[in-house]
Amino acid sequence: MAKKVRRTNSKPIKNKKGTVKNPYTVEEHEQMLADGLWTEDGFVEELGLVEGESSTFQDGDGYGNYINNEDDNPDFKKVADGECIIGAIYNAAQLLGMDIKYKKIKKDLRSYYNAELNRYEVGNEELSSILDMYFSRTSEGRAYLLANHLRDGKPVIVQEIKDDKPTLRQLHDLLLYGIASDNSSYLCYDTVTGAYSNLTTQELEDPNKYIQSFYKLDQIH
Repeated sequence: MAKKVRRTNSKPIKNKKGTVKNPYTVEEHEQMLADGLWTEDGFVEELGLVEGESSTFQDGDGYGNYINNEDDNPDFKKVADGECIIGAIYNAAQLLGMDIKYKKIKKDLRSYYNAELNRYEVGNEELSSILDMYFSRTSEGRAYLLANHLRDGKPVIVQEIKDDKPTLRQLHDLLLYGIASDNSSYLCYDTVTGAYSNLTTQELEDPNKYIQSFYKLDQIH
């Protein structure tokens, strides 16, 4: 019986394979299967994203996700309540294949931590400056302008207004990471709840629900 092989959650690296931006080719995927990356149960361990469906691909057997279907969900990191900005930055960096440690982000943003409320408080004006520490950032005021960026597998961070008044304590950072297969909505991940959802441009452009500054992120070149 083959030995069980596990792939650990190692730190992200530049141009990391198996991401939306840099998926394994079908040929690479099939070679890994041929090389014997099998568990003792006979299944292949999670390999990351593959650019298309290979001849050895089977649904539900843990072969990893292929990205022809844009509704496949990446394996993002879920974080503690009050750390949505940390989680959004970390997962955006993962999506881009960047090497940014979670603990470092927390250390960098320690001045925004409110010990009484046990949460990081970041307003919209502060968010743009924070994102510039890690990414090449482009701000947009209209949600439809995010489509090409997301279609390329690059992340966008938006701020949800959790109550009627957009005060500092009521902003919640969300990560957009793709477009639904029918092009009707953007794919969204909530780093605190771990929930995947879909948001339309009409929903995002409701000023009572979302801050009307949308941040397209890329690696700094």
